[in-house]
Amino acid sequence: MNRIYVVVAPKLSGGEMELARYKTLDEAKAFLRFMCGDGIDMFMHHFIRTIQMT
Repeated sequence: MNRIYVVVAPKLSGGEMELARYKTLDEAKAFLRFMCGDGIDMFMHHFIRTIQMT
Protein backbone atom coordinates (compact mmCIF):
# COMPACT_ATOMS: atom_id res chain seq x y z
CA MET A 1 0.00 0.00 0.00
CA ASN A 2 1.16 3.48 -0.82
CA ARG A 3 0.75 6.50 1.41
CA ILE A 4 0.12 10.03 0.27
CA TYR A 5 0.85 12.91 2.65
CA VAL A 6 -1.51 15.87 2.33
CA VAL A 7 -0.60 19.28 3.74
CA VAL A 8 -3.72 21.12 4.91
CA ALA A 9 -4.58 24.53 6.37
CA PRO A 10 -7.61 25.54 8.44
CA LYS A 11 -10.26 27.67 6.73
CA LEU A 12 -11.90 30.61 8.47
CA SER A 13 -15.31 29.26 7.51
CA GLY A 14 -14.49 25.90 9.13
CA GLY A 15 -12.93 22.73 7.84
CA GLU A 16 -9.62 22.40 6.02
CA MET A 17 -8.16 23.29 2.65
CA GLU A 18 -5.68 21.03 0.88
CA LEU A 19 -2.46 22.86 0.00
CA ALA A 20 -0.28 20.11 -1.46
CA ARG A 21 0.22 16.33 -1.80
CA TYR A 22 3.53 14.52 -1.42
CA LYS A 23 4.73 10.93 -1.70
CA THR A 24 7.05 11.13 1.31
CA LEU A 25 6.69 12.60 4.77
CA ASP A 26 10.04 14.38 4.40
CA GLU A 27 8.78 16.28 1.34
CA ALA A 28 5.64 17.36 3.22
CA LYS A 29 7.72 18.54 6.18
CA ALA A 30 10.10 20.43 3.87
CA PHE A 31 7.13 22.22 2.27
CA LEU A 32 5.82 23.32 5.67
CA ARG A 33 9.27 24.52 6.76
CA PHE A 34 9.59 26.50 3.52
CA MET A 35 6.14 28.10 3.91
CA CYS A 36 6.19 28.73 7.68
CA GLY A 37 9.79 28.65 8.88
CA ASP A 38 11.52 26.35 11.36
CA GLY A 39 9.13 27.24 14.19
CA ILE A 40 6.47 25.00 12.60
CA ASP A 41 8.32 21.80 13.59
CA MET A 42 6.44 21.45 16.89
CA PHE A 43 3.05 21.78 15.17
CA MET A 44 3.55 19.76 11.95
CA HIS A 45 1.27 16.94 13.10
CA HIS A 46 -1.65 19.39 12.92
CA PHE A 47 -1.08 20.16 9.24
CA ILE A 48 -0.17 16.81 7.65
CA ARG A 49 -2.75 14.13 6.89
CA THR A 50 -1.98 10.60 5.68
CA ILE A 51 -4.05 8.90 2.99
CA GLN A 52 -3.68 5.15 2.37
CA MET A 53 -3.79 4.34 -1.35
CA THR A 54 -4.65 0.74 -2.28
